[in-house]
Amino acid sequence: MSKLKIALLSYRSAPFGGGQGVYVHDISKALVLKGHQVDIISGPPYPKIPENVNLIQLPGLDLFQTFSFKERVKIFWEKKSKTRFDYFEFCSVLFGGFPEMATFGYRAKDYLINNSDYDIVIDNPPFSKMKEICIKLKEIDKPFILVAFSKVILMKWFQKLFKDHLQVIIPFKRPTFTHLTNPKKGYTPPFGVQYYCYKMNLKKDLLFI
Repeated sequence: MSKLKIALLSYRSAPFGGGQGVYVHDISKALVLKGHQVDIISGPPYPKIPENVNLIQLPGLDLFQTFSFKERVKIFWEKKSKTRFDYFEFCSVLFGGFPEMATFGYRAKDYLINNSDYDIVIDNPPFSKMKEICIKLKEIDKPFILVAFSKVILMKWFQKLFKDHLQVIIPFKRPTFTHLTNPKKGYTPPFGVQYYCYKMNLKKDLLFI
């Protein structure tokens, strides 16, 4: 396979918790070892970056670093050059929302439109905004890999949107997580995930790994 320039998206990437930070660290490290060029495009908090991986920071307000109303107002007030996304993010949090997934998606869309030289975009999307993100990725019309739960392929909007050029990679096993202090207490997530590949030109339309 020729060397590819790959964008790896993550709306928040705490290095040691939440899952996404660990995921983007490990997969970017593996891709670089295969000889590819990888940019992690992330909102705060930012991940630990492996050697030879580039981090593109898309700063949001990161209001969930605190639950103090006064501190959140201070964060918003002190940010310079506020965008419409910042106002939306602040107002949504003010009324009990969790807008980071949506606002990162808008910022990532703008970044990718202005930096369209990636060969592949790998997105681990927030499920509540999956449809909107899929539509935006399709508009960009770049090859991408979507990590999503297995039942998404049964959704009518997904079938209509990707009726052409879609291939699927299915892992044989779900991951199992071991309890840190009691190895007998393992945990397997109740849902399976698959890799939905758009215009990736894989050797087969359905791959089991």
